[in-house]
Amino acid sequence: MKDISLPPQNLEAEEAILGAVLLDGNTFSRVDGLIRPDDFYRASNGLIYQAMNTLHKAGDPIDIITLTEILKKHDQLEKVGGLVYISSLASKLLSGAAIRHHANIVKEQSQKRQIVNTCKKIISEIEQLSVDEIIANVHNSFSGLLDNHGGEIVSMADLSAKLSEYITKRSNNRHELSGITSGFAELDNSLDGFQAGQMYVLGARPGQGKTALSLAFAQNAGVPVGRIDLEMAGHQLGIRVLSNLSQITLYKLRKGFIAKDEWQAIMSSLSEMANLPIYFSLSSYNVLEVEKIVTQMVEKKGVKMLIVDYLQLINSTERKKREQEVAEVSRLMKRLAKTFDIPVIAVAQLNREVESREDKRPILKDLRDSGQIEQDADVIMFLYRDKNAPTVCEVIIAKGRNEGEGVVKLYFDGDRMTFKSGVYEY
Repeated sequence: MKDISLPPQNLEAEEAILGAVLLDGNTFSRVDGLIRPDDFYRASNGLIYQAMNTLHKAGDPIDIITLTEILKKHDQLEKVGGLVYISSLASKLLSGAAIRHHANIVKEQSQKRQIVNTCKKIISEIEQLSVDEIIANVHNSFSGLLDNHGGEIVSMADLSAKLSEYITKRSNNRHELSGITSGFAELDNSLDGFQAGQMYVLGARPGQGKTALSLAFAQNAGVPVGRIDLEMAGHQLGIRVLSNLSQITLYKLRKGFIAKDEWQAIMSSLSEMANLPIYFSLSSYNVLEVEKIVTQMVEKKGVKMLIVDYLQLINSTERKKREQEVAEVSRLMKRLAKTFDIPVIAVAQLNREVESREDKRPILKDLRDSGQIEQDADVIMFLYRDKNAPTVCEVIIAKGRNEGEGVVKLYFDGDRMTFKSGVYEY
């Protein structure tokens, strides 16, 4: 049971931030400005964070050695628990991917402590002050808290410096993707890969290949990928991946019609499947469950991209109108992308109106249940296959906040539910 006598705090989140920076000093820049040393409940953790900030501002590397030296220099090493405590921080974390999430937790707990202290102060003075004085004190106290609630204020000078660094880095690596590859050269050329912190929507009517293409994105990513799959069972997804890797048709795999010379390909593909860094959740049906499981995926599995199949199957924790529920889920997808600094690809169903038009290529208003999806998404892609050319799949980029619009054509193999780049059969 939680000790209600303790002020609001989360020591695990505090230690996770410090451990993440010790694991990779470059992650400090992701929380610089989000939190301050006095946001830490444990004073020793605040001192360590302040020392890290000093190293960061000086452009020095942040690791156990440099941190220990600067704490010694200021006679603070023993105050924070010595080398033993610092070493324990570095050994607790496998990845710093969730550092912004942990920073938000620490900040929120700090603000709650400020609220508690402000309320205590007001109560202690209530007998000595008039109502007008009490109201003025309340206003002044909480307006200061609100000033700090909005996060970091960035100047044009800060933005200019960061942009200069970004452009220089891209110029030196102009032939490399800045994001995570989709596995399809034409799509990567349009998107420059899936970008951290952005929300992508992949929409289509049933049977167009949304799940198949999103599975291909997961297989091709080359980084750990988390999937929230609510439409298909695990073995159905597995058979699709196996068919793709082995090039044996889905029909054969499902029916068991395997020729002797195909078993070697199956066994080899199963071994390859086992090594794919893809992690599934098949039962996260509401926003709280999704946020919890994604946090675990990022913190424990080092997930660097998230795919949700599909968005409209996730529910709110409260009964709401359908449009409000979908809007809440859409905002969650955007928040997860920003909090964990990863690309989030949300598969989405389209409404039936597209079927009533002569040109059945999807457009933005076809997104089902909520205009919030269109508002939140950085990139919206639609799939379209004409019944007269079923092997040609158009990936229609209908919205590209930074990329622009366009159409990419992929070859679709319906027997294996797979896509290929640069091959067209009309």
